[in-house]
Amino acid sequence: MAPNGKRPGRGDPGGPIDGDLQQLKQLLPSLNTQRNASQVEIMQEAAKYIDHLQSNLICHIRTHGYPDRLKSFAAKSSYQDKDGIQTTLNSYLVGQGRRK
Repeated sequence: MAPNGKRPGRGDPGGPIDGDLQQLKQLLPSLNTQRNASQVEIMQEAAKYIDHLQSNLICHIRTHGYPDRLKSFAAKSSYQDKDGIQTTLNSYLVGQGRRK
């Protein structure tokens, strides 16, 4: 029970989603030092950070080629093409059971 006597629920301060969002906020370089950020701001920054990481990964693959564990998934596409890289990554993640 929360200090107010109510059970924490989705979106309630102290509820399961609030704790998850705070954990996510700590992982985001742009927000981890801010004290107050709304749920919407946290989700927007998470999306921006994911895009940033994806761009860095694509740049790395273009520069250095696919890591060994992805090479078998990359056989069908050119690693220079952004869509081909995304398709390869999705195929790998589906094969690992991490994405549907």
